[in-house]
Amino acid sequence: RVAARLRAAGVGPGDRVLTWSQNDPWLVTAYFAVWRLGAVIVPLDLRMQTDVAIRIGRRARASLLLAGPDVDREVAAELGVDILGVDESSLDPLAERDGPIPDFPTVTPDDLAEVIFTSGTTSDPKGVMLTHGQIIHTARAFGQTGMGKRPDRVLAAIPLSHMYGQTLPLLMGFMGGSMLVFLHALSPKAMTATMQRERVTAITLTPHPLANLLRGFETEARRQGREETLARGHAIARWLPRPLRRIVFRSVHAPLGGALEVISIGGALLPVTLQQAFEDFGFSIVQGYGTTEVAGVTGHKRTKQRAGTVGPPLAGIEVRIADDGELVARGPNVMLGYWRNPDATKEAFFDDGWLRTGDIGQIRDGLLFLSSRKRDMIIRGGENIYPLEIENRIDDHPDVEEVAVVGVDHRELGQEVKAIVVPKPGKTLDPQALNDFVAEKLAYYKVPTYIEIREESLPRNPTGKVLK
Repeated sequence: RVAARLRAAGVGPGDRVLTWSQNDPWLVTAYFAVWRLGAVIVPLDLRMQTDVAIRIGRRARASLLLAGPDVDREVAAELGVDILGVDESSLDPLAERDGPIPDFPTVTPDDLAEVIFTSGTTSDPKGVMLTHGQIIHTARAFGQTGMGKRPDRVLAAIPLSHMYGQTLPLLMGFMGGSMLVFLHALSPKAMTATMQRERVTAITLTPHPLANLLRGFETEARRQGREETLARGHAIARWLPRPLRRIVFRSVHAPLGGALEVISIGGALLPVTLQQAFEDFGFSIVQGYGTTEVAGVTGHKRTKQRAGTVGPPLAGIEVRIADDGELVARGPNVMLGYWRNPDATKEAFFDDGWLRTGDIGQIRDGLLFLSSRKRDMIIRGGENIYPLEIENRIDDHPDVEEVAVVGVDHRELGQEVKAIVVPKPGKTLDPQALNDFVAEKLAYYKVPTYIEIREESLPRNPTGKVLK
């Protein structure tokens, strides 16, 4: 019925339809209705800057905008297309009628299904073109990791405007018979209340809100004078099987409904210390990796994870490390190219179909270890330095809340290493002592030349990655 409604609004095969909405069951319905018509979804993120969203919308040359209630209609009008609301009254006004369903076009796996634009916060956004077959392969490949083989009660906390939010939990959830819960406001109070009411067993998150959750547990322990008890619990839990860990930390599980088992992480790299903390609590931390250009590259199994790695390659995906250390991938879910940008498409691929991911990594024991984004690599005195290694070491310090390591141009040495560090609430950090802490484990040329201590949180993009 919704597909018929959209066709009556002028949507046909190959047309682009913008979506600009919070997560909602009606947004899911709209996605499938657009795909049923052979049209193409172009999702906009509610959290992206307005001027970026308008620039993307105009570039897509869309025929319709599906707008949620949080979208300012005056701003939306600047896109210059017709607007329908993401709600029952707009999308399904004939719900009480049992009229015949009209014939729809045949859609094939090779047809374009979606154009997802990169955020464009620091560069011109590029539209990643994905077909129906590529999206389906990604969902099936992740399903084979074990995440999609059983029904869960999932709190979907990642926007559907991102491939991660669509693949896990939406498409895999449908494959496994899961129930999905969407929240219009992702406040800690709303999340915990919903998890208790719905007895949520799995949740999809980026690392940043997971870190906020840990900070909440630690703050509450301090308030109650139980910091030492929390530390002892971590020390004991690492020697216990998961069911006993959950008993040791039952005070952590109770506010989350008591049924949460799996925390699926994507969108950014998960610090080892953060993964270890939640595994101590008795949760199964499942981390995957993929860029928008190839949504699924690697992933952990629900029953087997290894800290510091994003897991083995997914079914059907080939990965290798290029001569310059960059991870390249090839497989049936690699994008067609960038929307109306042949130069960028040519630059992204090798001649034999391998896609440049832009990430530096290593493959050991069949597992992928990521070091940094290629553009973030620092060259100091002829040595290649990967910020993630330094960030992980600084993050090991018990008083560090957030950290970002960047390269600072130097006239003679090429670059110097700078760390921007945010201390935990109520804690103070001494730059020299922090440098000594880093020097205990890392080579001298990796030790930061400059350390800046700041109180405010680091700036992040909509998926939680630090805007270096």
